[in-house]
Amino acid sequence: MPESTFSKMATELIEMIAEYLDNQDLLSLRLSCRKSDAQTIRTVSERFFSPLQTSLLGPEIQKLEEISRGRFAKYIKRIRIQDDIETSEKMWSTGQRVFIEDRPSTMWTFDMMFNIELDKIGVRNLQNILRTCQLRPVELIISESHDRVGNLCPTSEACATLAQHIFLDSNLAIASLSIDTKPRSWLITATASLIPEFQGRELGLSMLKEARVRLNCNKSSIYWTEQLVLHAPMLEGLYLSSMCVGATCSFYKTKTPLHNMRLQSHKACFQLKNLHLDHTNASVASLLNLLSNSKDTLVSITLAHVELHPLTEASNWTQLLQTIGKECLNLNQWQLDLYLQRHPYLSEVLGRSGVKFTGFGKTCLEKEDRDGLTILYKGDRDEKTIVFKYNGPGAARALYKMASYARLETKD
Repeated sequence: MPESTFSKMATELIEMIAEYLDNQDLLSLRLSCRKSDAQTIRTVSERFFSPLQTSLLGPEIQKLEEISRGRFAKYIKRIRIQDDIETSEKMWSTGQRVFIEDRPSTMWTFDMMFNIELDKIGVRNLQNILRTCQLRPVELIISESHDRVGNLCPTSEACATLAQHIFLDSNLAIASLSIDTKPRSWLITATASLIPEFQGRELGLSMLKEARVRLNCNKSSIYWTEQLVLHAPMLEGLYLSSMCVGATCSFYKTKTPLHNMRLQSHKACFQLKNLHLDHTNASVASLLNLLSNSKDTLVSITLAHVELHPLTEASNWTQLLQTIGKECLNLNQWQLDLYLQRHPYLSEVLGRSGVKFTGFGKTCLEKEDRDGLTILYKGDRDEKTIVFKYNGPGAARALYKMASYARLETKD
């Protein structure tokens, strides 16, 4: 091919790419393409189309569909789905309240019950693109600010709902999953790492190896927990947190044990190696069901500020820890975090109820098991935590021994 013809084709490609870019990227694009050869075009395409960001609103839906049908689709490796939360964050940072009429047209909308209005977002368009394998990303990211509705109690329902419809209803193969509320933030992000070569085979969560679900105490927490328990047989690492330590929040005035719905009667399909429960409510039966197929595989477990129901029975902890210590013989690491003192506000709203292991220490263990135990104290004036940690081959024996020291402390 003559050099002039090749250069002309490259220039045309550059102009085609430019049509999809915002003004802030356009100058950078043109500078990158001054030497227009095939390698430059490939490099530039990967740079500007992966990650691809879309709000799934208005013209961006058409833009997404055009890209998925075009020659640049193969360069899209990551798709980020979010609306114009940055504009709202700037308004919030100056103390302004974002009323509905003030929001940008590129922001998702919610009904009177704070449910995201999916019919006004191009979720179905993206589902169709992914189901037909027009795009084969390695990662999908959904980012959402969950204080946009001015709710008194922060809710992660919107992001979790979008993740449900996009991650689970688009014929994907998911290798790892994270739905996480950033601490001390209004931001929640859902991330799915995908296996492109298995896309379109209706595998869903069946190849999932790692999952982290850190939500509020709401129906999304229960939904995603149930999906993992029932449909992720290859799961090895699981992190669950309900964020709110025993209640949804004072706004709703209700308590919702996270796992106590179908976990009471359904055993988990997976064989875990690592389990981390953080600020989670559960019954002993539900937790034992969670570990029902992991007796031979579990090597690490962390129970951080977990509340067992009913709260009035210390024997719950004795039963749980003794069962794990007796049955999970390959355990070599465990950690138990307990409140010694709660923040005054939480004590007032939730009451004060907790288990103690007074008297338990290294001298309670056999000599060969003592070196693995560490006891730490953390916190400040308002909130204090004791942390029991064990590393070593005697982990199962140490946990079984610790169980007999469970005592209940209750203060109203």
